[in-house]
Amino acid sequence: MSPGRTRGKPEGETVEELLEEDEEGEWELRVCVVGLSRDPSLDRVAGFLARRYGVAIKAVTFEAYELGSGQRVLVRELSEVETPVTGPRKWTARSVEELLADAEVNGMGMEFRRLTDAARRHGLYLRPWKRSLMITPQANRSRMLYTIETRPTRAGELRGWLAPEAFAEFFPPLTEEEVTRELGRNKRLTLSTDGVDRFVEGLDRLFARVRSSVEESEGDGAKRPEGNRWLEAQVGNTPGECSRKGGEAPDERDWRAGGGDT
Repeated sequence: MSPGRTRGKPEGETVEELLEEDEEGEWELRVCVVGLSRDPSLDRVAGFLARRYGVAIKAVTFEAYELGSGQRVLVRELSEVETPVTGPRKWTARSVEELLADAEVNGMGMEFRRLTDAARRHGLYLRPWKRSLMITPQANRSRMLYTIETRPTRAGELRGWLAPEAFAEFFPPLTEEEVTRELGRNKRLTLSTDGVDRFVEGLDRLFARVRSSVEESEGDGAKRPEGNRWLEAQVGNTPGECSRKGGEAPDERDWRAGGGDT
C-alpha cells in the first residue's frame, strides 16, 4: 500500500494477507468512532491519543429513525463538521536485529534469540513486525507457524502465538496432535526460560521427524516434491530472512493472532 492511502479489512481476508500487501510501504493508523450521541469526554480522549500517539481520530454521530415498515435507519446530518485530530502516524518496518535488541532491553534477549536461531536452523522464514517476529513456512510467507513478542508478561515470561494447524498443513508428516504435544496445547504462548528450552527441543524433534520422513521417501524411490522451499533450505541454501528498512524492496521481513497485532 502506498503512503497516504488507507483501507479497511476486506471480508474473507486474513490479517496476515493484509499485512503481506502492505509490505512495501509504511503503515497508517486511523480511528473512526461512530455512535448515536457524543459524550463530551470523547474530545479529551481523542486529543490525548493524537498528542501522545499520533493517532488520527474522526468522530461521527447519527440519528436513529424507525420507518413505517419497522425498518430502522441511521441518518447523518450533513451540516456536521469533521476535523481530523492529527495526521496519521506511520510505522516503519523493523529488522530481526532491532527486535532482538528490543528483547534484550526487556530482559528476554537470550530467550528471543534461542527461538529465532531455532527457526533459522530449520530453514524457516523470519518476518518482523513492530514488536514481534512471525515465523512462517518458506512455501507461504503469510502463514504463521509461531510468533514471538519482544515485550514480556508481567511475570517476565516470553509471549507468543502458536498455530499447530499450519505445521500440519505445510509439513505433512506432522499432525496437529503431535505439534501440540511437543510445543504446547495453548495457542497463546507464555514461556519461561525452561519453557523456551522445551519449545526448542520439541521443534528440533518435529523437524527431525520431517527430515526422516523425506529421507525414507527418497530411499523408496519417491520423487522429491518440486518447489519445496523447506527442503531447499535444508540442503544448503540460506533461509529467507528480512532485514529491510521501510521503503526498501522486500528481501525478507523477519509478526500478530487473536484478532491481530495491535
